[in-house]
Amino acid sequence: MTARALQRVVVRLHHDPAFVAAVYADPDAALQGVDLTAAERRLLVRPDRRSWGGDPARRDRVFEAIRREYPVTCALAETAVGRPPLLGFFSSLDFHGAIQRRESVTPAFGTWIAAAARGGRLGRKPTAEAAVLEHACVSARRGRPVPSGDRWLLSPRVRIVDVATGTLDLYRVVFASLRGTSTVPRERPRLGRAVEPVVVERTPADDVTLGGLPVALATLLRRATAPVATAVLVEAAGELGVEPGEEEAVLESLVADRLLVRTL
Repeated sequence: MTARALQRVVVRLHHDPAFVAAVYADPDAALQGVDLTAAERRLLVRPDRRSWGGDPARRDRVFEAIRREYPVTCALAETAVGRPPLLGFFSSLDFHGAIQRRESVTPAFGTWIAAAARGGRLGRKPTAEAAVLEHACVSARRGRPVPSGDRWLLSPRVRIVDVATGTLDLYRVVFASLRGTSTVPRERPRLGRAVEPVVVERTPADDVTLGGLPVALATLLRRATAPVATAVLVEAAGELGVEPGEEEAVLESLVADRLLVRTL
């Protein structure tokens, strides 16, 4: 168990100079909560600390891989503050937590940059709202099939998120511009104060599509975030205005549209 924990700490040291400094200054404090023996902690600080920075381009390579899944978010943030602040991700609790838990850092980046933007950094609201959309795309791409059964579940290929009105237009404008000129246009759609649901769906070709979603439909689909019995979803459909006797037909149509699946 400690060997795996040690390997994860090594990965963290290779990516974060601030973490290297903290570990060498006080390994017990910096590694508190990590399942390592005293001997393993001493082992980490035995090399010359400069050796952890032997590949200075490592963070840039990882960031470029992340950027491919967050093109609009990163473009908006870099337009606002430049590139270096985005590399702050590698010193964040989101990055270190993901590595230590053996999770992908790509979803963690979306969480980190959205929070940072909402906090007044990295492009503020436009960056934060774009991050919500692209984080949903990342999640939908990684959705796994579920076994078929007699209950209903939101498709693992689908994510529903609430974003500020205008976010979908902003996303499409910036995404199209990046594909054409590799730059963020100066004139961009403005975001509103209200929110609206957006559905993100992974296609059979493993691409993703984004589209607006009526509030009532989003509410119904969210009732199936966890497996739910037919009676419960039928009642929810009725509450949202589906004609009596038509509820199950509506649910089956959502299965045909790949928004719902049958599960155990």
